[in-house]
Amino acid sequence: MNKKISNTKKELIKFAIIGIFSTLYNYIAYVIIYTLFENIFLASCVGYTVGLINSYIFGKKWVFRHNTSSNKRLIISFLIVYATGCFVSSGIIFAINRIYNAHNIAWIIGTGYSIFNNFLGSKFIVFKR
Repeated sequence: MNKKISNTKKELIKFAIIGIFSTLYNYIAYVIIYTLFENIFLASCVGYTVGLINSYIFGKKWVFRHNTSSNKRLIISFLIVYATGCFVSSGIIFAINRIYNAHNIAWIIGTGYSIFNNFLGSKFIVFKR
C-alpha cells in the first residue's frame, strides 16, 4: 500500500512539473490568440491544444512510464480525457469571464479544473497498468 502511494506521489510530482511547462505553453498561446482575435473560447482551445501535445509526449514517457508504442486506444483515450478537460475548462472560463469580465482569473480557475481531470484520467484511464 505504501509503495503504491509513493508511486502515485512521484507521478503527481512529475505530472505537476510537466503541467507547469504545458500550462506555460498553454498560457502563451492563449494570450497570443486572445490578443489577436479577442475570442476567449478560441484562445482557450488553441492554448489547451498546445499544452496537450506537450502533456502527451512527456506524460507517456516520463510521468507514467508507459513504454508501449502509441496505439489507437491509447491516443483515443488520451484525447477523450483531455477533450473533456478542454470543453469543461473552456466553459468554466467563458462563464466566469462573462459574469466577472476577468479573463485571467477565469483562465486560472478553468485550468485548475483541467489539472484535476487530466491527472486522474491519465493515471486511471489512459496510462493505467
